[in-house]
Amino acid sequence: MRTLLYTVTAVTILLVSSCGKSGELGSVNGSAVTTDEYLSVFNNLPADLQVEVLEPGGRMELMTRIVMKKSLLAAWEEDPSVSNGWEDLYRVSLLADSAFNRIGMQFDSRAYTDSIAACGYSGFSLQVVLVDDSAGANEIADQWNSGNFDISAQSMVAPWSLEDGSSYRIFSGPVQRITNTFLPLLTMEHGVAHVIPMYGEWCVGLLNLTEGDWLPDERAPGMGLLAAVASATPHVVLSRGISSLTENCTLSENRLVPSGAGTQEPVVLLEGDTLTVADILDVMSMADPANFPGEVSAEIAMFSPPELFAAPEVTLWFYVESLAQRYSLAELAEQQGIVLPENALDFARAESVVRARVLESSIPDSAGVIEWFEDNTDLFLVPERRSVLLGYTDSTATTSYGSVSSFDDLPDCQTVVDRSGVMVPTPPQVEQAFGELLGPEIFAADTGVFTGPVDLDGELAGWFEVVEIVPPETASLEDVYSQAELMAASTLFSSGFDSLMEELYARYSVTVDTSAVEDIDLWGSTR
Repeated sequence: MRTLLYTVTAVTILLVSSCGKSGELGSVNGSAVTTDEYLSVFNNLPADLQVEVLEPGGRMELMTRIVMKKSLLAAWEEDPSVSNGWEDLYRVSLLADSAFNRIGMQFDSRAYTDSIAACGYSGFSLQVVLVDDSAGANEIADQWNSGNFDISAQSMVAPWSLEDGSSYRIFSGPVQRITNTFLPLLTMEHGVAHVIPMYGEWCVGLLNLTEGDWLPDERAPGMGLLAAVASATPHVVLSRGISSLTENCTLSENRLVPSGAGTQEPVVLLEGDTLTVADILDVMSMADPANFPGEVSAEIAMFSPPELFAAPEVTLWFYVESLAQRYSLAELAEQQGIVLPENALDFARAESVVRARVLESSIPDSAGVIEWFEDNTDLFLVPERRSVLLGYTDSTATTSYGSVSSFDDLPDCQTVVDRSGVMVPTPPQVEQAFGELLGPEIFAADTGVFTGPVDLDGELAGWFEVVEIVPPETASLEDVYSQAELMAASTLFSSGFDSLMEELYARYSVTVDTSAVEDIDLWGSTR
């Protein structure tokens, strides 16, 4: 069971010595919190969190989290609309997980690897390109079959496209790495270029197979499971839709994020639905980390705007493919009659109350950031920094130098110089930047005093001269604006969350029997 990740705050709960009824630990809005409910929550915690509950005060902290969640759910019941959209994303993700797990339990990895080993082929090479019309595709196929492999023809974007946008590629590898997308080519004459429909366009593919014994691959079962999932979740990602989606996204802090409302152009064709550019932009916007207090949950993180790892079109293609498979798995789960547990969406609902009542008002504008920064300048003090001339010699040679009063007396000194051979001082740095041996020596020295040798682990000796001391100072807001903005938002959120829980605890008459909570036997009953 998921637990709310918000910090347990110093909100007021009515603590009583006894609630009276056996088996009741407290109540929220007249609804009892029972021992069985408490134990159910505890038993579903990860082992490390169970250990925390066993620590002094841990039982009460878990109880606080339980009543916190129940209070938020009571608030949700007054306005269920606050979870619209986000609840749908959680439902899709949870259903998809259920369908995926069922496929995984049914998948026979031994049978899969046996079939690969018995196919008679050890590897493959595949030449492909995606184009926008069948006539052009057939012309390219004829050229390839005649030995003309001209790649100048205009191609469409594909998940394997290069940075320049071209989808002309040659792949090779062990035979099990032929993806489901290209399986139709296995049933056609090998060594001949064929045209097959793909991604709403036309793919020219030339597949060659290498006869021989298959070499066992420990990654093959995992690839086979992914192939089984792909076979069970038919859907089509459209190349033109990806291009249109790319036009409606922009790069922000290495993430591709929505930059417009989008269009109704289809991007994904599911068995029972169609996802348009606007639909996917809505999902990206809702799953943006900025819409979540704390870390984005695993169920939602896969819907969050993707980090750029290749060309924008390719990055978005892999994102959309993952998203489409989640929706397709959810469709499959519903077809199989999979029903989510009654409380499966409780976390989404409680989280949505916090989002609507606290998070949305916790994002400061520039004036708010400035005001918060001015009230908290002590958090942005830059410690003393020093700039030095720094050089190194072999520690075993220090005794042969005789009298040393400057770097000129060190013939074998290793240091940094400019083009004229003049030593270059280090930038002003804090003590730790110079290391645990040199740092304290540098920060104890006076300006302009040549100092050394400082033994550095027996192999090197350090020599230095402090040329500048920069006293402690407050960082400028311009230099730390992003950090200050996050810290200001965190402060506003914590304060707002405290206020919300105070309000809800009072409204729903939250009570906790502290004695019963502390006496609960976490392994089955009360002591």
